[in-house]
Amino acid sequence: YYSDAISDNVQRAFEQKRRKGEITGVCPLGYINLDDLDGKKDVVPDPQRAHLIVKIFELYSTGLYSIGSIREKIGELGLRTRSEKQLSESMLERILTETFYYGLARFRKRNEYYQHRYKPLIDKALFDKCQAIKEKRKRAPMKADTSSFIFSGLLTCADCGCSITPEFKRKKSGNTYR
Repeated sequence: YYSDAISDNVQRAFEQKRRKGEITGVCPLGYINLDDLDGKKDVVPDPQRAHLIVKIFELYSTGLYSIGSIREKIGELGLRTRSEKQLSESMLERILTETFYYGLARFRKRNEYYQHRYKPLIDKALFDKCQAIKEKRKRAPMKADTSSFIFSGLLTCADCGCSITPEFKRKKSGNTYR
């Protein structure tokens, strides 16, 4: 009973923090968690990394850069993880889908979003532009094929947008057609 009561109190305290717009965990890359002199915790933009996070969104929103090319460019500019490692492509994907940067925090356990009170690094329009480019670049996964066709996955139907799949057809006469 005692441990259940403690668990309920902690959950209630976290819910109250979320209603106030406070983060209940570690902040994303580009922000830092601070303790002020009174012992209160706050989240502020990281002076060394915040402008590079904004640069990631700006580069991707142009549509001219892939995740790999942004990784190289941002690595040259000096953006590293908190453990001083180079950012991976999956980390860049996570940054580009993180709503915290424009003012909306996510409570992962319930998949709920809430407004936070911290300074956003980007605006919603830039975030939405990046999401549109990401959606545009998404390709349907291709099945592994034992027979290779030269233009496989490149041709699409003008009416519905589905990819045109080449295949072999064998007639009863024994003739094979592509």
